[in-house]
Amino acid sequence: MLRRFFDFCVAILKKIFRIKGEEMSERESRRSKDDGFHVVSDKELWKYGVKVIIEDDNIVPVEGPFPEEAMSAITEEYQPNRAIMNLAFATRKDPNELEKKLDPPIIVRFWYTEDDLAFACEKNKQISMAFWENEDKKWIKFTREKHNFCLVPEVNDDYIGYGEVKLSNWDDPGISVGK
Repeated sequence: MLRRFFDFCVAILKKIFRIKGEEMSERESRRSKDDGFHVVSDKELWKYGVKVIIEDDNIVPVEGPFPEEAMSAITEEYQPNRAIMNLAFATRKDPNELEKKLDPPIIVRFWYTEDDLAFACEKNKQISMAFWENEDKKWIKFTREKHNFCLVPEVNDDYIGYGEVKLSNWDDPGISVGK
């Protein structure tokens, strides 16, 4: 019964909103091949479905190479569906000078698609988002307790909602959406 309801909702959303699947796969496959970080604009962030709210004018969002091994790391706790990006924060003067302590905290919104939601619902799981822990080589889910994580349904041309986190400590992990 739940599955039929979900299929019905997906069918309605497909008719009302056209998700640009081909463009999404192009975004997913984009990877930085160099070892350095580069500053990303609001427009570039939106290509990944990311919105960043930074109060400190001296801090900028930067992107680094995505850890390729991360997408094949599947556990019972988390299975990635789609890589979002390797997001970090740096000083405006030097994009390779990463800021790990963020004061005031930074709010990041990661938008999810209809396909992301369908992927999670296949196993009757809630959609979740996680970051890659380089040292232990594993995904760590964002949580309400540690990251003030919440899901917000909000439909636009490309997405059907977002996960929001508030970060005060951050390294340079890759981020994905999954279940």
